[in-house]
Amino acid sequence: MLQKKLIERLKSHDISVSMQRLHILEFLLEKPEHYRAEEVYEMLKPKIPTLSLSTVYNTLHLFSERGLLKTLHLEEGVTHYDGVLEEHAHFVCEKCLKIFNVPLKETLPEADLPGMKILQVNLTYRGICHECLI
Repeated sequence: MLQKKLIERLKSHDISVSMQRLHILEFLLEKPEHYRAEEVYEMLKPKIPTLSLSTVYNTLHLFSERGLLKTLHLEEGVTHYDGVLEEHAHFVCEKCLKIFNVPLKETLPEADLPGMKILQVNLTYRGICHECLI
């Protein structure tokens, strides 16, 4: 993604621009997987030798807090980060633990919850993925 667009995206979410934040955001948007902070750190460390794991944790937390990412808690004690902001469900393979995005065909209309505002919908399917079934 063009650096100018990344900078605009950070600023539009009221996030100060830094080289580390730009690289982390670019990585997450170009590779739309469901990464743990440790995985982001390991993938970016060769590119940014001064990067620390705490910077990655803090950046991911900030991005999530400001609405640039979604935080997923699909396993106890494990946090994944999702750069796809459109509402969708997830499928978790019980064998390989890979997480897949699944289109969300229908959500509960807000009218069914008077006096409440829906901020996020979480729907997770669990099973065996097509690759593990072979």
